[in-house]
Amino acid sequence: MSMITKGLHILYTAIAAAPRIEDAKALAEGSISGTTFTERILEDYTGFDVAGGFSVKRLARGYGPVAGAYALSKVIGFARRHWRF
Repeated sequence: MSMITKGLHILYTAIAAAPRIEDAKALAEGSISGTTFTERILEDYTGFDVAGGFSVKRLARGYGPVAGAYALSKVIGFARRHWRF
């Protein structure tokens, strides 16, 4: 695996983990509790909040960055194959 590919994988991982990084920073600063941190993770990847309501916005917060990183990887891969970056 080339250094460019490794760098791109790190970039994609950072993009996909952005909401988790924000929540972890808030947890470290003490602005949210461990329970709130766990609830946010569960709500983001299931779409259901603790009260039982479903929200598409929560799913978008969880899976949006993952889908964005995947799409970016496909665009960069296409560009590298066709224009030899």
